[in-house]
Amino acid sequence: MPIMKNRGDFNIWPLVLGSLLSPEATRITYFLFDSIRIIIII
Repeated sequence: MPIMKNRGDFNIWPLVLGSLLSPEATRITYFLFDSIRIIIII
């Protein structure tokens, strides 16, 4: 039972995190690209 419950949690959590963090993820990727650009310029 706990194994199936954990498996269900692992199936659900990526969807929840993806739906919550999709704008944040794009923001983070833009921030990372900007930091890489700054490092290359320096």
